[in-house]
Amino acid sequence: MAKTSSTYPMSLSIDYPDRKLNRLTTFFRPFMAIPIAIILGLIIGAVFSWKEGG
Repeated sequence: MAKTSSTYPMSLSIDYPDRKLNRLTTFFRPFMAIPIAIILGLIIGAVFSWKEGG
């Protein structure tokens, strides 16, 4: 990281991947998260809706 003189107290440097990024797999990543979110929602919902019988 090179030292630069600026008026900002911090600087951000992002290293991009060396490989070529595939737009198709990037497009499908949110769709792959949907089943995980559904299962987590079912598990968390079951915990919060638990009632003791009586």
